[in-house]
Amino acid sequence: MWRIKSIKGATNLYKKALLFEPKNKKIYFNLGVVYLHLEEFYNAIEYFKKAISLDDNYISAYSNLAIAYKKIKEYHKTIQCFKKALEISQIDDVDIYYNLGNTFSAIEEYEESIHYFDKVIALDPTYYKAYHGKGLVYNHLMEYQKAYYYFTKTLEYKHDYSDSIFAISLIELRNGDFINGWEHYESRFEASNPLKRLTYDLPFIIERILKVKHY
Repeated sequence: MWRIKSIKGATNLYKKALLFEPKNKKIYFNLGVVYLHLEEFYNAIEYFKKAISLDDNYISAYSNLAIAYKKIKEYHKTIQCFKKALEISQIDDVDIYYNLGNTFSAIEEYEESIHYFDKVIALDPTYYKAYHGKGLVYNHLMEYQKAYYYFTKTLEYKHDYSDSIFAISLIELRNGDFINGWEHYESRFEASNPLKRLTYDLPFIIERILKVKHY
């Protein structure tokens, strides 16, 4: 709570600063970042756009505007902003490529998604989340053997990455490998979208059955 109050205090200070410097692009940008942290995404978008109106080549503003659009699922605008940031910078940015891969995956343009994940891996073979992203794409395409390969590849660079371990468990269970599948299935509690862990004691086998039903 104290952190939120501190961040909100920063917004007041930045807004006061604008009274003295109404054409300072960095103040608008900083306000956008603050609102991103507060998860007030429409306010963040407003301030990033104001920063860009003062400097049409403001790379950081475009990148963060893309993130804000992604949060509200305006995926085509997300792509436009990331591509604009790349166009201005004229350099290979693995983080932007990774975000583009994820965004194209979200709109089910899987060929483009794989294209950008591959660009990430070519530039940085240790970028484990790009392998996981490819795994998710192949999982959506129901090409489970390829998905399994890329989830496993992720673990070569991040051995405890619970999202990939959980994804692997589902493929193993689908393939009838119940010994490894159930073991790896425990990682769902640490994955990005974990199932709720039971807070009361139950015999192991009963707890397992209930969790499967919830899944």
